[in-house]
Amino acid sequence: MKENIHKGHRERLRNQLLKGGIDNFSEHQIVEVLLAFTIPYKDTNPLAHKLLDTYGSLANILDSDVDELCKISGIGIKTATFLTTLPDVFRMYKISKSKNNEALHSPKLAYEYFSARIPIIKDEIFYYACLDNNNNVIKFSQFGRGGARHVNINVRDFTNEILKVPTCGVIICHTHTSGQPRPSLNDIEFTKKLLASLKFLGISLLEHIILSPVGFYSFCNARLIDEFNIVVDKLMVDRPDIAAPKITFTKDDSSNDKN
Repeated sequence: MKENIHKGHRERLRNQLLKGGIDNFSEHQIVEVLLAFTIPYKDTNPLAHKLLDTYGSLANILDSDVDELCKISGIGIKTATFLTTLPDVFRMYKISKSKNNEALHSPKLAYEYFSARIPIIKDEIFYYACLDNNNNVIKFSQFGRGGARHVNINVRDFTNEILKVPTCGVIICHTHTSGQPRPSLNDIEFTKKLLASLKFLGISLLEHIILSPVGFYSFCNARLIDEFNIVVDKLMVDRPDIAAPKITFTKDDSSNDKN
């Protein structure tokens, strides 16, 4: 009789996980572990390889559709639902963990805050956070949603929305659905106009973050916010009625090296 080479494999995998953690696991081992939660008493190794052969990566499996996953032999509705729910569970975990630390003093903290709250990037979406003078978030919201390539935001409409909140500073964020998170000329011009519009109202635009599947771009770390402020300050020399900024925001040491 041919020996079953996978005999005891689930137990060995579980012991490996308990002793060394998941950091040294390959993607197919991670998929095996996940499948074992909903498929008891069965070797999940072949099915894990089948899923990776079909979708290419762990991320693609978790980002897939329940109906599509159910087309894979061996995957039922229970397993498909479990796998596709995990990204939202991870996102809510990040939100829950950061609830006691929502003071955004730097681009890194702002990136972590927005990335935890923004779901899988499939469309270009515009978000914003309003801060008090201690950099605490007093409002977080989505303002606009576009298609796969652009989202159009009217500066006047958005400024009117901000005026409804007793805020000292604003951080904006929008998503790029693919490629590098570098700003387009339209992104730069919009940010410059919005900064001027808010500043004349005594509100600071602290940061504009662009998120993409491969990283993020910080207008603050790139010193574009500083440049825009210098230009606007020159225009405001003869406007003593404009309130001075009441909030500070500090650039990170690492600039935009993650892009």
